[in-house]
Amino acid sequence: MVCERVNAMVFSKRLQSQEHVRDFVIDEANDRGWEVREEQDNHIVKRTWMHDWHHVENAMMKHAPGENWGSFVFVFLITAALWFDLA
Repeated sequence: MVCERVNAMVFSKRLQSQEHVRDFVIDEANDRGWEVREEQDNHIVKRTWMHDWHHVENAMMKHAPGENWGSFVFVFLITAALWFDLA
């Protein structure tokens, strides 16, 4: 199946290695939910629809953990500071 872009994207991550391209894409929600798909060389290799935004967020984190590294470090440091002040 060849990929066609119809909806606006909510999230997109592209990895390229030599002549191969791998994409992770989340499209806007419709009556089926948010479309979450993985593509390799412009062919869909995995596609699903999610109705719960938290599942969509988890899918994004799986494919782009570095995008939120700063938030993770901030929460970790605040939690550690509270733990040691309260213990």
